[in-house]
Amino acid sequence: MECISCKKESIKGIKFNCPECKKETYRCEKCRALSIDYKCKCSYSGP
Repeated sequence: MECISCKKESIKGIKFNCPECKKETYRCEKCRALSIDYKCKCSYSGP
């Protein structure tokens, strides 16, 4: 799956729903551990 933060393919990470639009999203474990910001297509952003 493609990480929403770094755009790299990874099999280790977490799927979650955007708090705003509920779209399923994926973050790799590296970006999640480093609290790298992400921005959903609905313009919601988070750490």
